[in-house]
Amino acid sequence: MCVSICGQIGYLVIASGALIMSFFSLFWPHWYTMNGKDYGFVSSACYDRTGDIGPDQCKADIEHIFDRADYNRTVVILMIVGIIITFFSILWCLASFCACCCRSHFLHVLPVFSVIAGVLFAAAVITFAASYNHGGNPKLSDSFIIAACASAVSFIAALMAGLTAYCSDRCA
Repeated sequence: MCVSICGQIGYLVIASGALIMSFFSLFWPHWYTMNGKDYGFVSSACYDRTGDIGPDQCKADIEHIFDRADYNRTVVILMIVGIIITFFSILWCLASFCACCCRSHFLHVLPVFSVIAGVLFAAAVITFAASYNHGGNPKLSDSFIIAACASAVSFIAALMAGLTAYCSDRCA
């Protein structure tokens, strides 16, 4: 029981890291850099000509997220669904602390959630990398790398959840 509780806490930490990374990668304007300016899905970079952050340059473009190219919409949808699934898995793990009699049944679902989220994040990263072809020699930037890391961390969370579920069955 103690091992599975420690595993749940570890899972919460790892899954929360994946959630934070995926959330920031979606909303930061650093998916690719072209001609010295960073671009993202929600907004463009918030920099003026001197490189300082200026509120006039930082405008969220949330109402036009789905008016972009097909692959951009696909990446946004995959990231949002992955974020929702990761958030739900964290809530599910928190609820499993209260499930005294059926904790192991609750824990067996966590690896599935994490693998699905990891696949969605990986699909978003792969879709973007395969499809972004902008003129002007663009370079992939911070948010792209953070989204790739969120995918890897989701798979690590799935391993942790699998070990936790295994220990809850064997060490109860």
